[in-house]
Amino acid sequence: MRHLLAALALLVALPSAGRADEAVGHVTLGFGVDQRREAVADLAVETRRLFGRDVALSFSGRASASESAASLSLGAPGLIGGSPAVGLALGLGRVRGGGQVPFDVTRMQGDVVLSWHGVAGGDLDLRFGARRADVDAAAGVTSVLVTADAGDRSALSAGAVWTRSFGAAGGTSGRVGLLGEVLSTSDGRTVTRGAISFGMETAAVGPAVFRLNTRAGAVAASGIGTRIDERSFLGSDALRGFAFAGIGPRDLATGQSEALGGNTFVAAQFEMAFPDRIALGGLTPAAFVDVGSVWGLDRTGGGPGGANPVDDSLIWRASVGLSVGYAFDGGQLDLSVAHPLEKAAYDRTETLQISFRTRF
Repeated sequence: MRHLLAALALLVALPSAGRADEAVGHVTLGFGVDQRREAVADLAVETRRLFGRDVALSFSGRASASESAASLSLGAPGLIGGSPAVGLALGLGRVRGGGQVPFDVTRMQGDVVLSWHGVAGGDLDLRFGARRADVDAAAGVTSVLVTADAGDRSALSAGAVWTRSFGAAGGTSGRVGLLGEVLSTSDGRTVTRGAISFGMETAAVGPAVFRLNTRAGAVAASGIGTRIDERSFLGSDALRGFAFAGIGPRDLATGQSEALGGNTFVAAQFEMAFPDRIALGGLTPAAFVDVGSVWGLDRTGGGPGGANPVDDSLIWRASVGLSVGYAFDGGQLDLSVAHPLEKAAYDRTETLQISFRTRF
């Protein structure tokens, strides 16, 4: 943490750029209710010009009675201009587990970023840096698939991110992204990760606008395979109607339905919105269908002693729902209600979600 604060102090001293009167970021507040009638609160703050400088800062936090998570990232993409531009990216994260999330973890990372514009019509970032993770089993967790992964680990990393936006105002528009990363860890493993995302919104087709957001990814590791903090956990941001870590392989032998994450994930959100169907200006109703899954483990011996098999097979989840958004000067209010159509008996659902977003 002290290294992140020291870097923040350095970046504050950089020359400022941009207009002082333009909106530079946004704040999002969220609220949800899961199947246990437990309230879940979310907060996200993002700005692309910290203290008037070309420094991006983002914070996200999520908390319920049993679990919490928070992350902070800081980026200065153009410390040294040119082609490539040389920048810096720092990150800090903390998860407090309990219930479905069976581990506590603190993560730190730092990267030097080389950026090019106009590569295959998009933007390319090459990232070189270091990672550190401190993992502990949450209170009461007994699964060997969690406790065996506890400990401190560091890694050297190299990766690439390519993104491209397409379309224009009034027509079909969208964005595609590719990510690849390789890590050499302090416990002698090589971890490789890849992900792809694609999103688009059509021009109006009669009264409707169609939206599609998809993402998929996989991680693999040599030796004993992936550890729990390296796997994927999906939640309501990818599958509305399901809580964070609410789906995927579980160690049911411990009696706590402990989520183990998965090496592979896929999720797709289909939405049909009607922005001009209600007389009250700014009100947009929509209907949606979400589909996805998380699966795949390198080790499937669960329970306290590792003798109980864990089902890590591909099980599709699906949900349908209705949402309504209200746009007003400086902000957006969204409410959605989702109903899972396909789920496993141990899945954790989250039916109601409300969010408020404003610019600053």
